[in-house]
Amino acid sequence: MAGVVLIFNNSYNKRTPLNLAVSRDGERFKVFRTLEDGPGQYSYPAIVQAANGDLLIVYSWQRRTIKFVRVALNGVPPA
Repeated sequence: MAGVVLIFNNSYNKRTPLNLAVSRDGERFKVFRTLEDGPGQYSYPAIVQAANGDLLIVYSWQRRTIKFVRVALNGVPPA
């Protein structure tokens, strides 16, 4: 994968939805996956890339627990 993947709350004033977006240049991003979009708070996301290329994601889920999500590299569209 060449490019940048961003995890963010796609809202100006809420902690939902929680989206993944990809960019070739780090300036223009295209959302490619919604991790959460229900009512509540999905916050403090962090993302790293594993040795095999998968994306490893953690975030606060509903202010109750920490959720872990793995996104396979082939699930990330070209930047």
